[in-house]
Amino acid sequence: MAVALEMVLPGLGGQWLDNRIGTAPLLTLGGFGLGMVGGVWHLLIMTRANKKNLASTNQRKQNDLPRLPEELRAKSEFDDKKRSK
Repeated sequence: MAVALEMVLPGLGGQWLDNRIGTAPLLTLGGFGLGMVGGVWHLLIMTRANKKNLASTNQRKQNDLPRLPEELRAKSEFDDKKRSK
């Protein structure tokens, strides 16, 4: 919702100024252009934050998994090497 308002409100503000000053459609288009740039920028920031959050959550889940005893872990690594050949 916030991103949608970021994209639309500058254009509506530009339209309001255009009607008061008489410069239509210059400020309207400029407002919508700035709103689109700001909205896309905000979406990119939110996406990056979400990726970092997902990575840290996955790391925590990995750390919470029970570990195999040493003798089973060594056997498992040996079996993995045999399979990869």
